[in-house]
Amino acid sequence: MIRQSLEVGRKRPLTSLLSATVLGAVGYAHAVEARTNQRVFAYHNTAALNSNTDNASLEPPLELPREYDGHVIGAYWRERPVSVATRLAQILRLLGPRLGAFWWDFKIREGSIQQQLEHAAKLRQALTELGPAFVKAGQQLSIRPDLVPPTVLKELQLLCDSVEPISDAIAKEEIRTQLGVDSLEEVFLNGELTLVASASLGQVYKGKLIKHQKIGSKKLQQHPEVAVKVQRPDMYRRITNQMPYHEKLIGSFCRGSYMELDYDHEAKNQLFFQRELAKRASLKVKVPDVYTEYTTQRVLVTEWIDGVKLADAPQEKLRSLIPVGVELFLTQLLDMGTFHADPHPGNLYVTNDVGKEKGVLCLLDYGLCAEVDEKARQSLTSAIFHLLTGDFDSLISEDAKQLGFLPHDMDTRELQPILQKILTEGLLES
Repeated sequence: MIRQSLEVGRKRPLTSLLSATVLGAVGYAHAVEARTNQRVFAYHNTAALNSNTDNASLEPPLELPREYDGHVIGAYWRERPVSVATRLAQILRLLGPRLGAFWWDFKIREGSIQQQLEHAAKLRQALTELGPAFVKAGQQLSIRPDLVPPTVLKELQLLCDSVEPISDAIAKEEIRTQLGVDSLEEVFLNGELTLVASASLGQVYKGKLIKHQKIGSKKLQQHPEVAVKVQRPDMYRRITNQMPYHEKLIGSFCRGSYMELDYDHEAKNQLFFQRELAKRASLKVKVPDVYTEYTTQRVLVTEWIDGVKLADAPQEKLRSLIPVGVELFLTQLLDMGTFHADPHPGNLYVTNDVGKEKGVLCLLDYGLCAEVDEKARQSLTSAIFHLLTGDFDSLISEDAKQLGFLPHDMDTRELQPILQKILTEGLLES
C-alpha cells in the first residue's frame, strides 16, 4: 500500500501535494477542536468534583459573553474550526441550489409567478433550517417591498411568527428552570400554557398567572392573562456560529441579534417605552405591562394583548392608524431618542374594540432598540423641516452631510438639481 502511494505521488505530484495539504489542514482542525473540547470537559468536570474547593488554579475555558463582543466571539470560534467549517458547508449546501435555481429561472429564462412562489417557499425553508440569524435576515427582507417581489414578501412574512417550534416539553422545562420553581402550577393556573407563536429566537405561550398584585395598586389581580416568551435552547452558540463573518460587514446585524437574547434587557426597554409614551397622552399607543418578578434572561412574561396583526386589520382601521404610526416613530426618533428597531409585521398589532373603546395600535417585542443622540435628532428634525417646506438646497447641502449621507467636503452644486427633481416628484406623487 505504501509503495503504491509513493508511485501515485511520483506520477501526480500536484494532486498528491494538494491532497496532503487538505488532509493536513483537516487533521490540524480536528486536533485543535478536540483539544478545546477536552479542556472544557476537564474544567467543568473538575469544578463539579471540587465544588467546595478553590479552582483558581484551573484556567477557565473561553465562554460566549452575555453582551456582544466580536473579538471574544471570534476567539471562541477560532478554537472550534471544524464546527465553523461544518457550518459554512451547511450554508453553501442549503443556499447554493436555491440561488442557482433562481438565477436559472429568472435571469436565464422568464420564470412564472408559480415558480416564484415555489422559490419563495424553498427559500423560507432554507432560512429556517439555517437558524436564527438567517431567519432574522429573512424578517428584515419581509418589510422591504422595494427589494423583494410581493409573492416572496408574503412568504418571508411567515418567518415573523410561524417558524417551526421546539417541543412543548423542552420549552416548558426551560420556563420552569428559569423561574426557579418545582412545577409550573406554582406560577400559572393549572400549569397550563398554550403555544400561540414561534419565531427565530423563541416562542410565545398564552397562560394565566395564579395571582398578581400590580405595582402601585392594593388590589390583587386574579388570573391575569399573560404572554410567556421563552428562548430556544443554546441560542448564543447558534447565533454566533452562523458563519465566519467579517466584523465590519455584518457586525451591526450580529450585535443586534445578540442583544435580543437578553430578555432582562428587553423588559427594561419595554418599561422605558411604556413610561415615555404614557407622558405623551395624545399618542394612543398600547405598550403591554411587564411582569418583572417572572422575567429572567431567557423568559419574559408580559400582559396578553387581544387583537390582530396590523397587516390583517380592515382597510378603514389601517387608514385611521397611519397618522398614529407616523407620529409614533417620529416621536421615538426626534423626541425620545430611542426607537423600536424591529417593526416587522409580527410586532405591530391592533387591539380589539372593547365597548366604546376602539382598538389602538400596539407595539410588541422590544428586544432590538437603538438610540439616537442629540446631534442626530437635531439633524433629523432639520431635514424633515426642510423637506416639508421645500428647502431642498439646505436639505442636500447641509442636512445630508450632517446625517452622514454625503461627505462634508463634497460639492453638492451639481447634485442639487437632480435630487431636487427626484424629491419634488416624490412629494407630488405622495
